[in-house]
Amino acid sequence: MLTIQHSKKIWNKLLISLVLIFSFTSVAFAIGENYITNTFNGKGYIYDRTPPGTRSSSYALTDGSYVKDNTNNFINRCESNATNCDASLDQTTLSNGGTYYFYNETTNEYVTATFTYDVGFSDLIVYIKEPTNSTPTLTTIPNQTKDEDFTDFNITINANDADDDNLSFRVDMNDTSILNASFSAGLKTKATYVNGVPLTITPIANKFGTVELNVTVTDTSDANVSEVFTITVNSVNDKPTITSTPVTEVNQNSSYSYGLEANDSDGDALSWSVTSGTNLPSWLSLNSGTSSLYGTPTVAGVYDVNLTLSDGNATVAHNFQITVADSTSPTTDITVAVSDNGTDVETTVRFNSALTVIRTDENARNIIVGDSNITLSVDSNGTARYTVTYRGVTTKVVSSIKGTKVVVDASGNIESTSEIEKNGFIYRAIISTNVEGKTQTKFVKIDVATGQELVISNTLKSTTPYQAGNEAAIIELNSLIYIKVSTPLDATLVVE
Repeated sequence: MLTIQHSKKIWNKLLISLVLIFSFTSVAFAIGENYITNTFNGKGYIYDRTPPGTRSSSYALTDGSYVKDNTNNFINRCESNATNCDASLDQTTLSNGGTYYFYNETTNEYVTATFTYDVGFSDLIVYIKEPTNSTPTLTTIPNQTKDEDFTDFNITINANDADDDNLSFRVDMNDTSILNASFSAGLKTKATYVNGVPLTITPIANKFGTVELNVTVTDTSDANVSEVFTITVNSVNDKPTITSTPVTEVNQNSSYSYGLEANDSDGDALSWSVTSGTNLPSWLSLNSGTSSLYGTPTVAGVYDVNLTLSDGNATVAHNFQITVADSTSPTTDITVAVSDNGTDVETTVRFNSALTVIRTDENARNIIVGDSNITLSVDSNGTARYTVTYRGVTTKVVSSIKGTKVVVDASGNIESTSEIEKNGFIYRAIISTNVEGKTQTKFVKIDVATGQELVISNTLKSTTPYQAGNEAAIIELNSLIYIKVSTPLDATLVVE
């Protein structure tokens, strides 16, 4: 007797007999109790190799069964009416005890079948039995130990499935505050998981402890297997972080104060001290209790400050210089720090050292060059202004763009430069005014990636500047930079 055993759904009792005429024996295909029905009444194929693969379309029939050898060659066909059965199938065609693979095209299922038979019988009975799914297997996953803030790494998860089913991989953790663990999305095929599937582990900054991970592997029939392991993250001391910015300028005979600020991710107590082997300036004191530096300098100069921040285990240096300005000859340059869309920038005015500069206010200066009276100022919003009054005629220039740079040379000529960055280019607007109040403008385009400069030719020729008494302004509108000029028309203007 020949018996085919396999696993799948259980159907009601049904017996279908198909008789094949052989030279020595007849064969009946029977479906009985607890065996799949309609197997041979739909399209079905029997193979003796793994995997069965794709059959040739030339063997398609509306019903019947096929037997093929291990090279996928056609051996036998028997349709349900038993009139077209080949006579070449006998007990020697199929190996006794051999494993074959039946494909039911109607249900799109493969069935593993074991053939057995007894040559003493005149009829060959083929049974296709209800299949049984195999549960996936999972190799033991060793426990892991890492130090805090470890580098990302992968753990290879080795799983297998006797049925060669696609497998899904999932990981669950009892604590998600210490690290992250994940598989790539989607089902994994045999070709993918046969060499192991990576479980990616990433740290969460400054976190430590032990995490229990449960890896579950599930096949397409929802059979699953789990493996539990742990990852222990050891605590490592983190250096403290200095968060304050030192005060680096103070006027002579003025009070100096700097509040030192820092934090420690481990929550350790912090302390400040003067770095060993160094001393504070004689006028400066450190209050370690309040974490502050204070004092009043009486002598102008530049002073080194070297401090050490400690959490009891690790230290961080905090070194800087304090410039004490001579109050009898205050700095003439103007620098106003402002924020531009969250970025700190400085609007500045720089004077050539050969000039005699009069300080009229904290951020306002005046110089006299020949017959010209020049005023320059920067307001708290970073807007730079200057005027040049020459023989009673006043020229006015203003730039409302934060971060503008104004430079006055030894002759009293002034150049104001403003810029914006957009789409990988810097667009620079430049206004130049001489001591007689005559003004010229130009635009420069700079490629950020290459540094290449291109002067945009819409400026006036140097022989025909805007006349004294003009008013010029650099403005930004809709992320574009403009120069607006109003000028007396007492001469010819020639644009390049």
